[in-house]
Amino acid sequence: MLLAEVLAHLEAAGSEQTRKTYARHGITGECFGVSYAVLGQLRKKVKVDDSLALELWASGIHDARVLACMVTDTAALTRVRIDSMVDAIDNYALAGELGDLIARSPLLMEVHDAWRCDPAEWRSAIGWRMVSALASKGNVSLDVGRAYLSEIEAGVASAPNRTRLAMNSAMIALGGYNTCLFEDVVASSGRLGPINVDHGDTGCKTPDPVMYMQKMRARQKA
Repeated sequence: MLLAEVLAHLEAAGSEQTRKTYARHGITGECFGVSYAVLGQLRKKVKVDDSLALELWASGIHDARVLACMVTDTAALTRVRIDSMVDAIDNYALAGELGDLIARSPLLMEVHDAWRCDPAEWRSAIGWRMVSALASKGNVSLDVGRAYLSEIEAGVASAPNRTRLAMNSAMIALGGYNTCLFEDVVASSGRLGPINVDHGDTGCKTPDPVMYMQKMRARQKA
């Protein structure tokens, strides 16, 4: 598909109500207000098209950038490219999309190492998102998992807002996907108490790690 064709489709699919919803989630730049259902349909139609992905990202339009993350060729990603992308991000939704893209790419470990302790909010949030990705793949040993938990306990209070949420999610992933770490996460959560995250003018809440892990275990047993 051509860029003009995709942008026209996105603009036609957008709605004022969705734009208002996105605005409450911190998306304040140019945005058509396209639902993720429509974006998912376009992703299936486009499949992987790295040239189009570059053009979509360069448009600066939020919905187009989300789609760009969905159709990028992960093999074509470079550190220079993702450094440029993360520097252009101004909301957590797009940071999450970039994080999911990186988690599917060969750059996962490199970003995990370089961004996890970065002082910038989106970089560190994505860095901790890579911890969740590794945990979900079963690639975190007991010792490494305990080291992550120590990092979280030492740094979560002073971490940027969305990094705190990513750390909370990492705790859930560590104990939810690795039964050997379950009790360690329970202990860490008990020492930390609720992790405070400002979700803005939304109904979102920070999940309790222990309760969420218990739900994961119940689903796994079922």
